[in-house]
Amino acid sequence: MRYYFIILIFLTACGTIKTKHTQEVEAESKNNYAVSVLEGHWTLVSIEIIEEKQSIERYHEVVNPNIAKEWSPPVYIDNEGILRPHSPSAYLARTMKDLVFNGDSIFRMNYPLQMETMDLFTIESERLIVKNDNPKSVVVSADKDSLYVSYLDQFGLYLKETYKRVVFDDSVLTILKVDTINIPELAGSWELIREDGDEYGTEYFLDFPYEVPDTLVLTKEELISTFYTDRSVQMLTDGKKQKYFLKYYQDELLLIPDKWFDPTEWHEKDRYVHDFLRFRRVN
Repeated sequence: MRYYFIILIFLTACGTIKTKHTQEVEAESKNNYAVSVLEGHWTLVSIEIIEEKQSIERYHEVVNPNIAKEWSPPVYIDNEGILRPHSPSAYLARTMKDLVFNGDSIFRMNYPLQMETMDLFTIESERLIVKNDNPKSVVVSADKDSLYVSYLDQFGLYLKETYKRVVFDDSVLTILKVDTINIPELAGSWELIREDGDEYGTEYFLDFPYEVPDTLVLTKEELISTFYTDRSVQMLTDGKKQKYFLKYYQDELLLIPDKWFDPTEWHEKDRYVHDFLRFRRVN
């Protein structure tokens, strides 16, 4: 009996050691993603605010009453002590809503229009480490079709971004990696922005000393032709066609007047006019 008792203890100990080892292996496989797990293309489908993980301390660090600021923060503390954005739709909007992981590189872009940045990244214990960015928690679904990126943002809100795996056209990605802007994709109708506001409560009212149309239509042929010139277009200005250079930034088309317009002349007259025009796409 003593012999069988010793054997039983031995087998139980082995089982305990095996179970503990299995748990450690499972934990290690769960908490340490290989970089290759993220390989591919992802598009943002939703952003959630996780209230229970907010940081009032972070909020007070940024919104320090002893530090003079010319802007008001886009978030506030409500009567229940919860951080909330003044304008949720604006605060949670993302123009660069697509991610491409290739090897050890991460590309942020608005496919198929614009690529914003390319950085090197690593994965350390379920944390996405990118240069010049705070570490973010990453979780990949079991079927590897969903990616969850969670982090504490600069104002103390804890955000969870959900991405779905997609397939982008490699030829378009090549254009974006080389030129950052896919110029032909800007074809269509654009509406001049005369009034606007942002999540900080800043208001924008266009002050341009010439009469310009409210809508601009660009054709793909016209845009392709700019590849061989200086990426400029003509637009009626006070009834006369004038030259503007094309730019694109965060979902907006920007037209920058050529040398025919000198804003400093107006500044000297105490009129601080805008030196470029902003357009948003007409759906």
